[in-house]
Amino acid sequence: MSSITTDMDMAAPGRAGAPPNVRAIRGELRVLAVAAVTMIIFCALQLLAILRLTGTQGIAPLLLTSYRVLDVMVVLTFLIYCRPLLRMRFEDVLLIVFATYPMLIGLGRGQLTFTYFNDIAIYWLFLAKIVIFRTVLRRVDDVAGIDAAFARHARRIVFFSGLFAVLALAWALLLVGAGVRFLYQAPAEIIFASGYVLAKGHVLAYTGFVVLALLAGKRMVMVGVIGMGLLASLANGRIRRATLKILPVALVLVPVVFVLLPMIAGIESPILNRLILTFERVQSAYASSGDFLEFLMRIDPARFAEYVSLRPHLTGWQLAFGNGFGFRYELDAAFWSYIGYEDKGDITNAHFTPLAIVAKFGLLGLALWLMVLWRAFFAPINKASFLQQAGRLALFGAVLESLFAFGFFISVFVPFYIALTTMGRARPHVPEQRRRGMLSRLMPGSRAVRRA
Repeated sequence: MSSITTDMDMAAPGRAGAPPNVRAIRGELRVLAVAAVTMIIFCALQLLAILRLTGTQGIAPLLLTSYRVLDVMVVLTFLIYCRPLLRMRFEDVLLIVFATYPMLIGLGRGQLTFTYFNDIAIYWLFLAKIVIFRTVLRRVDDVAGIDAAFARHARRIVFFSGLFAVLALAWALLLVGAGVRFLYQAPAEIIFASGYVLAKGHVLAYTGFVVLALLAGKRMVMVGVIGMGLLASLANGRIRRATLKILPVALVLVPVVFVLLPMIAGIESPILNRLILTFERVQSAYASSGDFLEFLMRIDPARFAEYVSLRPHLTGWQLAFGNGFGFRYELDAAFWSYIGYEDKGDITNAHFTPLAIVAKFGLLGLALWLMVLWRAFFAPINKASFLQQAGRLALFGAVLESLFAFGFFISVFVPFYIALTTMGRARPHVPEQRRRGMLSRLMPGSRAVRRA
């Protein structure tokens, strides 16, 4: 928490030489500092997710509760220091509608279970954080520029994202070596880190995150990270040129890591096996599927089982407005047995996020969600702002990841991405010497300033 103390001290009232405009945003700077800490803790909590994969009971509820506690920390910090400054926009009204009518539907259907209240917490805190972050970022940008104010926090998030991803990978490999049987994965939260280093033009660091995503065995994280790189290369000539320079190294490094090293060590590579299985499924599905639904079934039968199980619950008004908060459904027992899985009981969401949204919010909710995403992707941003560029890239990666993993509304990062991309044009990134002067006013006496 020392980093929070330093940031809070930087604009304390009465500090000699602190300009009035900087003192005016001391509350917003506290919110950003607390938000950065919650993001780092969120990355650390992914280490516990491996226990869930090994069958340890109670880990999923513990993680979900921990994530919401992190959200509450941000909201409470804002309410204490910045409450009168809250500003709403039209897209926020859409989100309020998005989070209100499923609550009423769930209440009317008598779905007053733990899931009902958990859904309220997830979606209302998600909405609250978007408004809070946008308000805070806009205020900070008006005074100091968000790139200058958040640079140190961003570097720390990048560092700890990489550190915890490496630790998760090491833990997963140790479990494999110890003979623990589980679906190999090493959960890691590296979307923001990948987007930030890409926006800064650090293609070599981005390549390291791509390798981590591949080694982790989280296929949708891998798709998200690689998709961000492709988008950045298409949109930015500097990144495209740097990517072309690093591509030969990557083409050599990937086969060495995934094929040669396991062969030399004489060990089985769970990462390589998982990727090969995915490739073979896609190849087989493309060759033998008669339609798109059959293609999806062959690629991922477990995800397709969720679709089959939800179909009876998506008719008439339920298709239009959803089943509301607290909705749970049983996986189709016959189909689940057909694909060789054991009964899991009832569940609350689908991994395919658009389908999960339709189940609880209906087609109306899906339309509102798409409108918010459209606004986030096409709202004007300052292309000279590294942080806004990182936010847009990371949001793109999060959307790709959400296609087969329900994490969009769970992650503490996503509201920050949406706020960054909808706050308007940020100040241009200031040159290094001007940034040092700005940070020295924001954080007088800080060691970070002397290293900047």
